[in-house]
Amino acid sequence: MNQDPRHFIESLQSSRSVCSRRADWRKSDYDVVLRALVDRNHEVLAEVISGDSRIDELQIEIDDRCLTLIALHQPVAVDLRTITSVLKINADLERVGDCAVKEARDVRHLSPCRLRVF
Repeated sequence: MNQDPRHFIESLQSSRSVCSRRADWRKSDYDVVLRALVDRNHEVLAEVISGDSRIDELQIEIDDRCLTLIALHQPVAVDLRTITSVLKINADLERVGDCAVKEARDVRHLSPCRLRVF
């Protein structure tokens, strides 16, 4: 693996970018679940449930990138804090995603009556 400082910066920015995209996808999952709950459109829930494995794979990829950066470049100060933050955010996004999938499964089992929105 290349230990050039430019490679380190590019890898760090890439990890942050992927983590940010993952957060957007998780927000989108929640939007779909809430819309399906209100509209009783259960077909869209399958997308949230099936897409979870793809996003889970990204978690592993981000974790691997961050741990590789730590192992190869021994970052300190701001860089180490950034990598640690990405790892923590990544773990939190996994929990959020698991909750979205659980809620999607729960919404599928609700009765077909329409909810009243206040």
